[in-house]
Amino acid sequence: MTAAADGAFDSQHIDYTEPVDRLKKRTIVTLGDSDSRKKTGSRPKSGRAESLGRPRTDGRRPLTREAILRVAERQFSTVGYAATSIRKLADELDVFAASIYHQFPSKESILDEIFSDWLGREASYFRRVSDLKLPPDVALYKLVYEDCRYVASRELGPQRLFMLPEIRGGKFPQVRKLWNVLRDTYQGLMQKGMASGVFQDVSAKLYAEHFISLSCTVLICPEPEELGSPEHQATVAADLALRSVLQRPNRLDAIRGKAAAVEIKLEA
Repeated sequence: MTAAADGAFDSQHIDYTEPVDRLKKRTIVTLGDSDSRKKTGSRPKSGRAESLGRPRTDGRRPLTREAILRVAERQFSTVGYAATSIRKLADELDVFAASIYHQFPSKESILDEIFSDWLGREASYFRRVSDLKLPPDVALYKLVYEDCRYVASRELGPQRLFMLPEIRGGKFPQVRKLWNVLRDTYQGLMQKGMASGVFQDVSAKLYAEHFISLSCTVLICPEPEELGSPEHQATVAADLALRSVLQRPNRLDAIRGKAAAVEIKLEA
């Protein structure tokens, strides 16, 4: 048995009188020789697992976490969490399901990251405003305004994920933790305002939940474009929130002006 000039196996030069054991040994060495593969430029076919994390050979961009999150947001918000699967995400992205599992261990982890990114920005902003030690009425107006503007400025897909029944359970503890930051901040401002006589004596916990729900108006409105610009929606919501708790509602214009002078914004 001989090999072709370039080192590849040549079936035309097999000596069929050669002992079988010897033939097998020489064949394996010829086919497994790394120099032969280098010379011919050939390489073993890649399976699904081999393509994980590597550039795609079809000229398209490699799969990114951002691309997965974008498609997942759309599917979760349109067909629901239960009806969305890793396989369906892979089909829309035109990749193997294993490529998604390389980035995320489960469907739950994808939804958790979507919320963690969104609510994480809000929670961080709420902490920044709290650190400014503003009067409770000014801080409350600023937070309600920015929260509503932030939600109204984004695409509706991610926001509508808040309506998913799975979110109300305990399946996503990180989401609940971040949500509690918003609620506790509002509740703390209500308690300070009531203690100083600026706010009426009401249920701080209940009103805190109401303030969060103000930003959800755009989520349940069938024609959100009719609500006006994000800034208009935010002003209406913040005015409504302060009027409902102020001992002296005639101070609203002054409070609005002071809140507008606080330059930090919640950016999408």
